[in-house]
Amino acid sequence: MPWPAPLPEALDAVDLWATAAHEPWTVAMGLGDEPDEQRQTPWRWRTADGNLLVYGANPLDTARVLSTLALGLAGTHPADAVHLYAVDGGAGALGPLADLRHCGAVVSGGDTSRVARLFDVLTDEIERRRALAGQHRSGERSTVDPRDRRPLVVLLVENAGAVLEALEVDGERDAPGRLLTLVRDGPALGVVTVLTVPHDRSLSSRVAGLVPQRLVLRLADSASYLSLGLVPRDLPTLGGLRGVVVGSGLEVQLAHVPDSAAMARTVSEQTAPPAQLPRAIRTLGPRMTRHELSGAHGRIDDERWSLTIGLTPSFRPVALELPPGVHALVTGPPGSGRSTALVSLAHAALGATAGDARLLIVAPRRSPLAVVGGGAVVVADSQQLDAALATVGTDPCLVLIDDVELVSAELARSLAALAEVTNDRRRLVAAGKAESLRAPGSWTMALRHGRTGVALQPAPGDGDVFRTTLPLRPSLAPAPGRGFVISLGTALQVQLVVPG
Repeated sequence: MPWPAPLPEALDAVDLWATAAHEPWTVAMGLGDEPDEQRQTPWRWRTADGNLLVYGANPLDTARVLSTLALGLAGTHPADAVHLYAVDGGAGALGPLADLRHCGAVVSGGDTSRVARLFDVLTDEIERRRALAGQHRSGERSTVDPRDRRPLVVLLVENAGAVLEALEVDGERDAPGRLLTLVRDGPALGVVTVLTVPHDRSLSSRVAGLVPQRLVLRLADSASYLSLGLVPRDLPTLGGLRGVVVGSGLEVQLAHVPDSAAMARTVSEQTAPPAQLPRAIRTLGPRMTRHELSGAHGRIDDERWSLTIGLTPSFRPVALELPPGVHALVTGPPGSGRSTALVSLAHAALGATAGDARLLIVAPRRSPLAVVGGGAVVVADSQQLDAALATVGTDPCLVLIDDVELVSAELARSLAALAEVTNDRRRLVAAGKAESLRAPGSWTMALRHGRTGVALQPAPGDGDVFRTTLPLRPSLAPAPGRGFVISLGTALQVQLVVPG
């Protein structure tokens, strides 16, 4: 029996797909050489077998693998059946995938807030599917709603190690944990992940250990092969898109799409519009309203006050946490949104669960706080403050002080004394410039002990007000209403919401 020809040096994906039989929920990625059987057969990624990890020193080669995989799935499955999301780690080869009807987003790895948002969206999808699966198992739902027949979701992350590093540098410290959740819990619920990395040290063993399918292209360091269980001297000559499957040792020549942009347009033209579009990955705009919080105002009770005032770059609601005995400060230069922060706190208190909070507003000059409504009492001097406090009684009371620089000496003494009195039903929040709040002898010293508040458009050193260090490279570009919420010294990036 004659030996088959050696694997080709290059393989056109279109030619491969034209000859390989279609199998649902798989994509033919290349040709595998099986010398013992004297044959070459299509090598497929089977989504039912779980996540895939591709190692390769050349980022363009590994990006081509992801592109071929995505185009292959999209070309053989309707857009209602498969939804694709991609993170481009720098090679720039995944952009054309955005033209596919199947594609929810192609996100730049440098856009860390949007990457974190993508991980959030897919983590939420996993939790939703888990809840639905639990309802069916428990008998709470005897029939399957057509809307519950969710598509296969495929997440592609090119140069995953660099993407995770950028997330951590930019303060998105929760995002790597959410990727771990996706890799660990996603496959059982129809959410699979394909990662590429340049070497074995690019990804933590916690993540890599959860990926059952691994493919190795040429690596720069022979020691990396050993760590993956491959003996360098036993390997074929690797280069370009020639690789080896970890475990089986199968040598494969991967296919590539010569013009991925043209292919993406063609697939899109031949694909019927989906009944349900893939979920878009939004980013924060210059003005976000309380409507974006979906009713998450917060809670006021004897244990803790939690007042929701904004959104993280990944659209998670952010609350200012005020345990008993803890007050807060709002810092920022003029025009940074200090008054907006106080208005947001006022609306959060008025809408809080189990709230019934009373509002006292100290505004030495005309302030947006004067029109928050909800029965708020505006005071401008110590006599008015005393009179207003007398009407509060034992109700929860939030005292908001705008423009601390303009507070009179007499009123400042009254506010300082108020802050020193232990009262679990009362919280004070004062807003002013950072230099005023940290000035020696400032009446706001009593409010600094809790290391809690909001720092808007902070300058280097503004974290000193809260005795903490703020990230130097926030993922959100500086703008009014953007900064950090600090709770007991721990900072979380935020964009404030406004009424609406």
